[in-house]
Amino acid sequence: MITPQSVNGAVLAYLGDCVLELAVRHAVIEQGIKNVGEANCAARGYVTAEAQSAAVERVLPYLTEDELAAYKRGRNHSGGSVPRHASACEYRRATGFEALFGFLELNGENERAGELFRLAFPSEPNAPDKNTPDKNAPDEKTTDTERPAGILNENSPQGSL
Repeated sequence: MITPQSVNGAVLAYLGDCVLELAVRHAVIEQGIKNVGEANCAARGYVTAEAQSAAVERVLPYLTEDELAAYKRGRNHSGGSVPRHASACEYRRATGFEALFGFLELNGENERAGELFRLAFPSEPNAPDKNTPDKNAPDEKTTDTERPAGILNENSPQGSL
């Protein structure tokens, strides 16, 4: 059995990247985006190193000691190349963010993952202004507190992750 303690920070980040990707796709679909190209553009607001680095700032005050340790394991793991569009600091923080979600996945802490995702992304990145009518949006209005992230939404039909 794989445990968070049996793998390094890079492996935690590798797994966490997958966990986040699925959560992001659910969040984008919940925004009412039905075109795959538009969905991919909207997802960039969640998955870039810059976006994830900013998201870390929003969740750090809420992390437990073990969660903070997992974040730091990913952030401090050496290796890998930095993308051209991100600073080294942003990239390392984003890697730590992904490692945190890998840690939560391996511990089976799906509800906690959902809670942290909603804290990290309290509103939709790249979403249209709520005051501007969107022809593709559902008729009912949703608030930021109603916008939990897809599979990480304890109220969704799928339950928590």
